[in-house]
Amino acid sequence: KHTVFDVQDKEIQNTGLATGIYGVSTYLSLSNPYRLSWDSVVENGAVEDSMFKVNGLDQRSGLEALSCVRYYIAPAGDDSKVPCGFERRKTFTKNGAAYDLYENPTPLAFGTTYDAVQKKTEEWEKASGCEKESRMLTTMVRDDIEDKTSVETGKTKDSGTPELPYEITGKRRIEIQGEDIIVKKKHARLKLKVEADSLAETYVRLGDYEITNERFRYCDITASLGTVQKSLRVLTPEWNWYFGRKEYLFHLGKMSGEMEITLEFQVEGRFSKKDLQVFGKKEETIKTQINRRNEYTLQNIKRTGNVVRGEINVPEKRYLQLSVPYSSGWRAYVDGKETETYAANVMFLGMDIPAGNHTVEIRYRTPGLVAGVILSLIGCLAAGFILWYERKERKHGL
Repeated sequence: KHTVFDVQDKEIQNTGLATGIYGVSTYLSLSNPYRLSWDSVVENGAVEDSMFKVNGLDQRSGLEALSCVRYYIAPAGDDSKVPCGFERRKTFTKNGAAYDLYENPTPLAFGTTYDAVQKKTEEWEKASGCEKESRMLTTMVRDDIEDKTSVETGKTKDSGTPELPYEITGKRRIEIQGEDIIVKKKHARLKLKVEADSLAETYVRLGDYEITNERFRYCDITASLGTVQKSLRVLTPEWNWYFGRKEYLFHLGKMSGEMEITLEFQVEGRFSKKDLQVFGKKEETIKTQINRRNEYTLQNIKRTGNVVRGEINVPEKRYLQLSVPYSSGWRAYVDGKETETYAANVMFLGMDIPAGNHTVEIRYRTPGLVAGVILSLIGCLAAGFILWYERKERKHGL
């Protein structure tokens, strides 16, 4: 059974490797490159040290759904950072600490289908990570699309995560010059007033923060809403070249009515007001998007070693997304015939499914494994021949 956990614990990296279960936390040395690209595209706030550590999915319900997360573990008694839709099942103790186990009663299936795909347009590239997350729940996003009739033309901004207006109501050690916001001293604060009705998820997005104090290589920025507080680290260009992260998305959880968001800056810097945005998403929108993805799914799934099999019935051609990271090592078969695979929604394994009842099978073989084995055998034979030849020469020399 494909059961995925998310753990609210920054002290545990590679949760799945450490516990023997499927997890969504990872460490750079073991990260699938498509997973890292996905974290960057959706602006995952659980990423630390410029993609060095990925501590889960920032409690974002859409990311949890796309990753097929069924269970979430959090410190006992604290539900402020539990993803929307998860319900508490029990409390347990591990290594002297108490935890609550939450379950998603309607998780996204391991194999889910879409009726339309979308290219990565210029409008898509400019969208925020939370808007892209919503779009991935409504339309499959791909780099290269040959079937032109399948392209979804809807706007990313119509995906159910609207931008919210805000008002700057307070500032400390900050100066505003037109559209520029200048952080004059360390530990400066900026307060925003936002009003909305019953949001399940609230986001603050900050882009292109320029550190102006040359003595510092990074700046920790903290955003808070009510009891929820999140911190992200902004690096200078010299230290950020590997991944080029420029946009930072803070997921601050629920809000209702008029509330205040506070941003605190550890180090002097500057940014443009247009690069400071607030977004919100309602619970009914989240549930509707996830439930629609569960209309036509892979059933009767069985796993044997590196092979996964399942059955699916679709009324028309659809696009299947499996909740495993894409790799060139995967081979896919529909009714025994090999079919093309591709990266769906940046990270996942995708393939086309024709109308009707079908058996789907995927097999994994480490890329380059066969060539590596052959080269190793050739090397061993060559080494054996050299040893034999040297012994022969020494024998004749005596």
